[in-house]
Amino acid sequence: FLPDSEGESDNRDLFTIICPPEMIREKFLKTMTYNVPIINAGTRGGWKPLTGGKGKRFHFPDMKTRQPRLYESIQMASSWYIDRIKQWHPEMKIFDMNVLQSSPGAEAQEQLHLDYSTLTQMRPANQQPMSAIIAIEEFQLDIVSCKTTEKLDNVKILPGHMVVFTNKCIHQGGANETDEHKRRVFMYIANVEADIDKNLLQICHWDTEKSMYVGDEKPKGKVYRTRNN
Repeated sequence: FLPDSEGESDNRDLFTIICPPEMIREKFLKTMTYNVPIINAGTRGGWKPLTGGKGKRFHFPDMKTRQPRLYESIQMASSWYIDRIKQWHPEMKIFDMNVLQSSPGAEAQEQLHLDYSTLTQMRPANQQPMSAIIAIEEFQLDIVSCKTTEKLDNVKILPGHMVVFTNKCIHQGGANETDEHKRRVFMYIANVEADIDKNLLQICHWDTEKSMYVGDEKPKGKVYRTRNN
């Protein structure tokens, strides 16, 4: 991990759960339940396997070009959530939508990861990208605790609720221990479009000294510990 820029600290919350008014929540769920189809492995269309999903997790990264009407309907249904993020983080200009689905019995995602390159951490903190997930069905997200690098916090996101997290939040999709499909809207949030790379996951590992590092091989130089936001 890169250290904070000289003279600047990142005071953003590592992750935040947003509970919207009931009317907003119900409207979102009604639209999403109707418009976002539940898919299966045999008829995926534009859906692609998600990294570390063992064939039971899928996403739709090309939805904007392959199904623009679906993309627009999801964007409109998510407008209240987008407005809240803009209110709290006015520097964020780009909101790129995706949809995720976990099949019944899907195990937790194999890799702890970051959604963005660590190079994005070189920007001023208020310009670094973020992610957000809005639950269509209840789902679980495993997040590396902001207090210790040894612990995973299992965060439950209820239908219509949103979790927002920074580019420094190490996480993985939690297990789906039910017999139901779990869908959710995912948002890449950025100040600069170049920060978004849907084909990139920065894989994270713990070493024997309980420090976190990024990549498939441990770097030879200094390893920065995860920061406590």
